[in-house]
Amino acid sequence: MSILRDKRKAMGLNQEDFGALFHVDQTTVSKWETGSNMPNLDQALAISAEFEISLDLIYNNPLSFGPLCIPVYSQYFRSGASGSRAEQSRYYDANYREIAYYMQGQDAPSGMLSDEDILSTYLALSVNGTAMEPRFCDGDLVLIRKSREERDGLICAVCIDNDPARLFRIMLHKNGLSLLSLNPTYPPIFIPRSEIDSGRIMIVGQAVGFRGRA
Repeated sequence: MSILRDKRKAMGLNQEDFGALFHVDQTTVSKWETGSNMPNLDQALAISAEFEISLDLIYNNPLSFGPLCIPVYSQYFRSGASGSRAEQSRYYDANYREIAYYMQGQDAPSGMLSDEDILSTYLALSVNGTAMEPRFCDGDLVLIRKSREERDGLICAVCIDNDPARLFRIMLHKNGLSLLSLNPTYPPIFIPRSEIDSGRIMIVGQAVGFRGRA
């Protein structure tokens, strides 16, 4: 029996009443209790606060809650980690509170959330050059949440042709997209939709975290 079902019954609530507390319907609560679906992080945080249940119990997945050492890449290619250059003995040190913040508003995975899941979803890039100054400087570390989604206005790591990933702000257009540097001395790069569809660029993911160089 799930912890949510236990708590709901202990409080004398049916599934509809329980769902009303968190603005979901009875069917959603039923799926939570059977494990066929999970609350997203915002919902889980509300449940945790209301009923004093820890997130690891809600997700039925006790995590280590130790530090997360996310690999840093000086060069990251479209082939992924196996073909990229990771920096030796250098990591982006994160914790679960930080990762939970970046996950707000997203659906939790239907399976168990684990250290391995998190480390497979995030990577860190070492900034090279001045194209993203003044916000990102040479040697800074940027945490990337992997996603191929094109989203207007976001700063993302992007591979162009066979070059390693670089940071750009994405600007969507009807017939393609522009890759913008934050440093105005660098001209924008326009990629027509036909070249996007042919695979000229690959969006690695969105920049979500930052560590300034020491």
